[in-house]
Amino acid sequence: MKKFILAFVVIAVLGTAGFLGVKEYGKHHTPEPQTTTSVTAGTTTTTTTTAATTTTTTTTTTTAKVPETDTPAFVTFKGTINSINGKTIMVAPEFGTREASAGTISVDCSSVPLTDANGKTVRADDIENFSSVSVTYNGEMRETYPPQITATKITLTDRIACNVYFYFDGEMIAIRKLAVGAPLDAADMPNAGAYCEDGYHFECWLNGNTPVTSMAKVTDSIVLNAKISKD
Repeated sequence: MKKFILAFVVIAVLGTAGFLGVKEYGKHHTPEPQTTTSVTAGTTTTTTTTAATTTTTTTTTTTAKVPETDTPAFVTFKGTINSINGKTIMVAPEFGTREASAGTISVDCSSVPLTDANGKTVRADDIENFSSVSVTYNGEMRETYPPQITATKITLTDRIACNVYFYFDGEMIAIRKLAVGAPLDAADMPNAGAYCEDGYHFECWLNGNTPVTSMAKVTDSIVLNAKISKD
């Protein structure tokens, strides 16, 4: 309709010659194609329209589903501590566990804190005072001799001995090893007075803020600090 109105206006203004020019222009001029695209649920549809034809192209795209990564199943087993070498513990798994068939296992505990059954951190030099251990790892065992695993959690159990650490001015000067439940006598405690500089003297040993001259029963490893006073 718009074309006829345009032609009419041209004829009115230019006369017959103008109409023929318009007609000739329409014969040789091709309108720009109109393209529309829609995407739904992995399908792309493209429609191209010209004065003469309409072309529709449909493309279906299938996206592969990425498989979910399996989360390692963490495994926990209990065993007996055979020996300790730095941050490596040689453990004999309990009979009946999946790990028992491997014999003694080398457990790397360099990247995990060591705790006792109460959640208290255990020093590396205190590991030997426990007879048993609970080890959690990701289920992967390296085929070496002996087999090796990297622990994600280590809980030391069945304490058989305790360490009493004596510190003077932030430096450890002595360790006393006692059986669990054994007393700590005054004779077992070093004389920190020998470490005092002139003008200072040793008063007592402190367990936190509590003075200690002896202990009737030691059930856990403890740290005692020397209390020093000026003369």
